[in-house]
Amino acid sequence: MEIFCEACAAKFKIADDKLPKNKILNVVCPKCKNKIYLNTITQGQPDDKSDPGTSREKKLTGPDTATPVTAPDIDEAKSFFFGEEIKTALTCDDVSKNQEMIQAVLDELGYYVHVAATPDNALDKMRYNRYDLIIINEAFGGCNSSNNPVLNYIQPMPMSTRRNLFCVLIGDNYRTMDNMAAFSQSVNLTVSSEDVPNIKKILSNAIADNDKFYKVFKETLKETGKI
Repeated sequence: MEIFCEACAAKFKIADDKLPKNKILNVVCPKCKNKIYLNTITQGQPDDKSDPGTSREKKLTGPDTATPVTAPDIDEAKSFFFGEEIKTALTCDDVSKNQEMIQAVLDELGYYVHVAATPDNALDKMRYNRYDLIIINEAFGGCNSSNNPVLNYIQPMPMSTRRNLFCVLIGDNYRTMDNMAAFSQSVNLTVSSEDVPNIKKILSNAIADNDKFYKVFKETLKETGKI
């Protein structure tokens, strides 16, 4: 579904399968935070108040048109602007000093950041959003690497999805940039808890290497007609 923000003139898209059906809801523009009202009520449904000729997916003109219904984290949906893609990140770390450092670094690197309060909250956000970067503390929510719900959610992802996500695992039991540990946990990068203050440089270098690899990989797939 294409959406236009009248406040800042931004255009972006939200996948249809991320929007709840037969609801009137609001979406927050990730660029200017303006609230945009949407109608996804299918014609013929009992709640459909629209005229027969109106579209199934219709942008409402303002809050007086209808009462918005907000789905979990729909207002934080991944957004694609024409000519500019907003990079999105999810942080799953309940260590307060880590949160502050990571948030500051991601802001500086140009990410639109969501902060998960609990593992369940993180899973809700992941179901309704697509992220470029997810940072997980192995002890998030009192868990460990073997029973961390966020990590367990990411590990079985199909490669077609997984290659578009850069995943970082922070923990006391990991060495920074330990490729074998990263491979065993199905993440892109491991960071020792002691190295979180240096995460800007570590993250920047690792993401640059990853982007360089996948650029060549995707170009090869295109040349062979596989994408």
